[in-house]
Amino acid sequence: MEYPIHSVVMHITTGVCRIQDIQEKQFTEDQHQKYYVLQPIFEKGTTLFVPIENDPVRIRPLLTKEAITELLHELSAQEDEPWIHNQHQRTAHFKTILKNGNEQEILSMLHMMQKHRKLPIVEERMRQTAKKLVEQEFSYVLGMKPETVPAWIRAQIQQG
Repeated sequence: MEYPIHSVVMHITTGVCRIQDIQEKQFTEDQHQKYYVLQPIFEKGTTLFVPIENDPVRIRPLLTKEAITELLHELSAQEDEPWIHNQHQRTAHFKTILKNGNEQEILSMLHMMQKHRKLPIVEERMRQTAKKLVEQEFSYVLGMKPETVPAWIRAQIQQG
């Protein structure tokens, strides 16, 4: 899927971005290709170049308000995933979730991590990254401040 210039999209590791331009670049001697030029909405002064052809899964359309509501409804109804007690396996599992960028899995991961307050430093960093991604997307789509998103999510989950 090719996105038009000025579209607002979700970059799976950076967050909500606006497509400023589409440019042909040659970053290596033998590869000349088209890139999206992304400007993060919540991180000023950063520019990302994302290949259009080779890496289409790094960006996706933003969720809709309806999709966010449905995700939270599913989260409130689902059984909790069992906690992985082996730290190395758990960390690898969390890394895979963040790499894939699946919003349902990221929300489930955050929900699971919330129940385990004492996380190793690497997992705490992953939690912060996941939290940032969710807060950015939800706040942009719902028109609220990022810092109000966690309380709003908790309220939605409690309502079921």
